[in-house]
Amino acid sequence: MGKKRSNENIKELILKETENLLQKKNFSDISLRDVAENCHISSGTIYYYYQNKSDIVYDIFSKRIDELYNELIVWIDNKEKDTSLHRIVKFVLLKGTGSPSLRINLLAECTNGNQVLKEKMISKYNSFNDSIYKRLEGEYGQEEAKFLSWLILILTDGAIVHKGLQNSSFDFEKFVAEAEVFFTKNK
Repeated sequence: MGKKRSNENIKELILKETENLLQKKNFSDISLRDVAENCHISSGTIYYYYQNKSDIVYDIFSKRIDELYNELIVWIDNKEKDTSLHRIVKFVLLKGTGSPSLRINLLAECTNGNQVLKEKMISKYNSFNDSIYKRLEGEYGQEEAKFLSWLILILTDGAIVHKGLQNSSFDFEKFVAEAEVFFTKNK
């Protein structure tokens, strides 16, 4: 008899295999049946954990954002680290722009009417934005910190779009270096 998998293991397997599929196929070309086949589980098992593929992709995104958020908090709280604005910009750009197709697919799903997913995404963005804002507020004041925290997130999403498009005119590494210089000069 085969080894029984725990619910957590099955959920992790679903997330992992969906992520693998997203590396090979467009979001719209993936079905829950494809995910089930890649996981070697029944479609019914998939539906036990997820109602639709948007929820799976959101969980993948959420897990990554939570990891980034936790890493950012640890980094910011480390008194030995330089957490000045230019370093925060660089940190978020470098760490927050992985898997552009994942985020682009989620945002497309949100803007195409998936209200539940949209609310979840807004909540994640707001939470991440708050962590950046709290770090900047003491140094820049409320209004400027609010502006800067949103600017950092918008820069990150813009970079994701151009990475996802594989825009040959957009040199990501150069952009990050120039952003760091810009934010160093404009304290």
